[in-house]
Amino acid sequence: MGAPTVDVLETCHPPLCKAVYRLPDAHIPDKFSDKTGDAIWVGRSDEVPGGHVLMPIKYDQGTNRWVIGKRMVTPHVAQVYPTVFPLRMLPVKGGTDTQNIDEFVECFSPDAVVSEVYVVKQILNKKVKDGQVEYRVHWEGYRKSEATWEPAEYLDGYGAQGAIQAYENKVNKRTRKAGSVNLLKLSDSQLAVMELLRKQKIQEQPELWVPGYEDELNGCVEEGPTQNLVEIFGEQRENIIRSRTYTMMNMLLEPKKDGRRKGRLVVRGDMEPGSWTTGPTDSPVASGEAVRTLIFSGEISGEEETLATCDAKNAFRQTQPFGPDDPERFVAYKAHKHAKLRVFKMLSSQYGCTDASMRWYNTLLPYLEQQGFQRGENDKCVFIHPVSKIRVVIHVDDYLVRGVRARLEEFFYGLCKHLEHKPPVYIDDDDEVYFVGKRITQTKDEEGNKWYHLDQQRDMDAFLEEHGFVGVRSVAAPMASKALMTSDSTPLDKPLATRYRSMVGSLQYFASETQWHLSHAVARLSQMNAAPTAGAEKQLHQLMGWLTANTGRKLSAPVMQTTTWDVYSDSDHAGDRALGTRSHTGVVIMCNGAPVQWRSNKQPVTAVSSACAEIYAFAEAVRDARLMKWKAEELQCQVPSPIDIQVDNSSVVVFQSHMNPQSRLKGMIDLRWGWVQELQDKQEIRALKVHTDLNVADLLTKPHGRVKYNSLLQQVQERGVQLLKQDLQLREVEEKPKDAGAVHYVGFF
Repeated sequence: MGAPTVDVLETCHPPLCKAVYRLPDAHIPDKFSDKTGDAIWVGRSDEVPGGHVLMPIKYDQGTNRWVIGKRMVTPHVAQVYPTVFPLRMLPVKGGTDTQNIDEFVECFSPDAVVSEVYVVKQILNKKVKDGQVEYRVHWEGYRKSEATWEPAEYLDGYGAQGAIQAYENKVNKRTRKAGSVNLLKLSDSQLAVMELLRKQKIQEQPELWVPGYEDELNGCVEEGPTQNLVEIFGEQRENIIRSRTYTMMNMLLEPKKDGRRKGRLVVRGDMEPGSWTTGPTDSPVASGEAVRTLIFSGEISGEEETLATCDAKNAFRQTQPFGPDDPERFVAYKAHKHAKLRVFKMLSSQYGCTDASMRWYNTLLPYLEQQGFQRGENDKCVFIHPVSKIRVVIHVDDYLVRGVRARLEEFFYGLCKHLEHKPPVYIDDDDEVYFVGKRITQTKDEEGNKWYHLDQQRDMDAFLEEHGFVGVRSVAAPMASKALMTSDSTPLDKPLATRYRSMVGSLQYFASETQWHLSHAVARLSQMNAAPTAGAEKQLHQLMGWLTANTGRKLSAPVMQTTTWDVYSDSDHAGDRALGTRSHTGVVIMCNGAPVQWRSNKQPVTAVSSACAEIYAFAEAVRDARLMKWKAEELQCQVPSPIDIQVDNSSVVVFQSHMNPQSRLKGMIDLRWGWVQELQDKQEIRALKVHTDLNVADLLTKPHGRVKYNSLLQQVQERGVQLLKQDLQLREVEEKPKDAGAVHYVGFF
């Protein structure tokens, strides 16, 4: 009662009537052969929505019989002849009672035939398959587990409009709060973005991301300077899919720190064939110490300099095209689960490819060398122009550049004309620029002297908020004692241990880039990564509590014409026995008062005395200082010789003077070793004794309470002020005209 009616005569046909169906392509030998076959119509299919059950027939002249084939189901028939019944048109050999067939057919009618009518009870779900909307139908009289997927037009055309409308109303009511829209009205881009937002757990409106998604996809496939994909169609596409000679690509949504929402089409590196990699795969990234040295070292052009940043647009897509000797590279992309698989041929590199960053480096390098830039040998991502004095450090496709403003503008003009880049950002315009996530700011003190600063406050604030450390009570020092970390040996459960490692990993990043004074605390916490304990977690929380009130700490130095270096070395002899007997090394190298390189790590072996531990630390400081000197020289920074390394243990000074053959070092260090003789070469290295309270490397060897910790930090901050006064006094003494001795620029770009 109340069920929708179905016109049986329109929906069904007389059983055993003639039907014509299209033969599969594999059964058509040539273009002159028939493309259709004859059959008898048996009924509607329960297996294929809207399908027909047929039995192929063929008349055998030799036996004078109809040969009936196996039952088949097809979604469509070319033609049905409800008044033609092949089996009664010619007698079968041996005679056939045609009267029975005539009676059967003539009696066929809605009243005479009991035909099963399926009634829709409820629509359970909806999907889009190959561009066609289907509904999952719960049939009247059947269990939900027996529900079937049916095409929308089939249901809508046969009385199920009410059930469909009820389902859509229910879905719209449920999803309106989330801003959902009817899937039937969404484009491929919208469906793709909705799916990506769900996978990446980004809770934003899809329309905010669609422009960035489409810009990325269209930029890859449409003709233009950044096109690197050509879509494949037809038989070639089918052959590539069949042979699986393609690598999948994924789209990633990237929220940029400047507020932009960008899509990034990325090759699946785990599926990339090894044959694609034909050269080096190193990532061209300037070292952190090179970046910091460029920022804080003195001016070298004889004129006022500035800093600027710039990054390439779609850098990897602008790399040199693949050559005829390179293997063909095919990739595929499926926008969303209901979308068609698109197949492309790669013309040049793509994000995610193993050698993509090196291909970009090899595209940029010839241009820089053509313009006269000289590349560093100790850091191959450092460049300097010997005439204009422009200095460049690169981090894949991001550049930090220092030089005179007018010369930088000409440099960027030529660079952007050769390869697509975003407009450069000058620190003079906004008093800040960002380089690889770190903020560089410019300030002026009361006397008008310019200072540069480097910090990660934005990222650290976000890190604290992510882990719930907002509004917590701050503590006096990040690690005031050794005891807290070993106070409770109870192992953390798996979720807490995973969280511990994640937080320590983030802290390692901050400590290696700007928060040098946290290096020792983070190094101790890292030693517990394998099996974190409740005590280690308490110590981690203490450090986080200190950080909540100190995210604004930054590296700072005045902008000067001179460059002054300070190197400190220290060790803590077996001072952390709860975690082992090996001593801890601390080294700090400062440029114009700002730390630019540092280390805090366990020594490789146990030292038998404090003197031995100090000499190991001194050796590490010498190695770091020499490498820093070579890199600085390639940036044309002033580097004195010998390099003074300040230590607070007189044994090191005595050792360098060859004065301790009978000391407790006897039997531990062979004075004939090459590295020992290098340490004792006073023309290159000189050890200077400094009071323990003034050795800032002490921050990197052991925990400190609030007073000592802040005292050493204050000493570092005051060093820049002292050097600035010396620089100003030097300028006054020289009493030279403003432009005397300046290196004048000759255009090269």
